[in-house]
Amino acid sequence: MMNSNAIFTYIAAVVICICCYVGVFHTHHYYTFDLINWLSITIALCIVIIQITSFTHHNQWWSRLRAFLMVLFIGGPIIYFIHIFQERYCKQQLENYGVETSARVTRLYSVKHGRGSSYYNRGYAEFEYQVDGKTWKQKTENEDYNLKPNDLIQIKCSSDEPEIFKVLGVTKIGNE
Repeated sequence: MMNSNAIFTYIAAVVICICCYVGVFHTHHYYTFDLINWLSITIALCIVIIQITSFTHHNQWWSRLRAFLMVLFIGGPIIYFIHIFQERYCKQQLENYGVETSARVTRLYSVKHGRGSSYYNRGYAEFEYQVDGKTWKQKTENEDYNLKPNDLIQIKCSSDEPEIFKVLGVTKIGNE
């Protein structure tokens, strides 16, 4: 019979696998929940698994060092490979199913990042485009605030996964 730590470890391992799968193949579906959030969940679960299953002597410095090194050697490659696989998946989608289309900027906004007195605003442009008769909404960074409402953005997107796109160029139409 398995104890509760072993059961929790198996459950957490399954959740980590699901997070890895979603991180590689489905992050483009979630408009505001990006790859960093999936990686954070995965690393947090790695830490929990290591703490529950491996260490009974929490007061010893080598146990803490061993825990840190295990998170580094387990979590580090997970982060690296999810990032690499996600980039490869998006690149493969654009190569195999890529179609060029125009998108119109519909909205500009900025998001405050940071805490306290050390923060900055990052600008974003929301745009709409059509693929196979269906309208899609996405956002792209607008750090230097070049884009204006109604500007046209030339993009290449996947006809199989239209949320995967690459900006090719911009045609200025909006108010200067």
